[in-house]
Amino acid sequence: MLIFPSGKQIRQSLGFMRSIKGMPENLDVQSIVPSLEAEINIELMRRWAVKNHISKAIEILNVVKNSKVKIHVVTWRCSDAGTGFTSFDSDCPLPGEGTIYINLDAWVRVQDVRGQQGSSVYNNFILIIHELGHAKQYIEQPGLFSISGAEVSQSPGGISHAEAVASYTRIQNKMQNLLGINYGKAKTVMLRHRGKPPNIAFASPIEWDNYIQHEGPVCDQAKLARRNWYGNIDMFYPHRVR
Repeated sequence: MLIFPSGKQIRQSLGFMRSIKGMPENLDVQSIVPSLEAEINIELMRRWAVKNHISKAIEILNVVKNSKVKIHVVTWRCSDAGTGFTSFDSDCPLPGEGTIYINLDAWVRVQDVRGQQGSSVYNNFILIIHELGHAKQYIEQPGLFSISGAEVSQSPGGISHAEAVASYTRIQNKMQNLLGINYGKAKTVMLRHRGKPPNIAFASPIEWDNYIQHEGPVCDQAKLARRNWYGNIDMFYPHRVR
């Protein structure tokens, strides 16, 4: 389920959330928008997806909304990357829950679109969908996150520590097979193979899975160019254009 905490609730828990997880460190509490605006933007994204026949986005949203797992949504507006990037935090603010952080003013541009026909500009809705994709991963594949979670035994899937380790190991081994290298060296290989197929250029199992299962299909349906490697994007801030 999606939960939209009020600005007051966010400010009250800000220090705690920063102390336990990777919340954007420079997030200015004054730039946090009211919970209603956050909820409206999720609904605007849904309507945009319906209008443009982006069924994958609707599927992602429905899984997250209909789940019993609490997914908190924290949004802000600021045309400055220094306030932090959009992200997803597992086991935050409590074990078994997740938090999505979204700068509603941020858009993304794919830097290298050689060989592709789609638009290189991702509006803010794509950023929202990407983070919802991580929430969907957390709900369906808690083992992706729970190795580093605060309490594996309290993961949303109710899996044991041994099951979480086995799940993470399977995903890690899959990545090693795709990359043809030791997983620990994946970041170096990613930098060396810019422009190569995504299975080479995405070093993180979580990001690779989200790209394959969610972001990539959404971009295809939205007629957007795919990024060819994880870092093949830059963020920019149009003046609240919809």
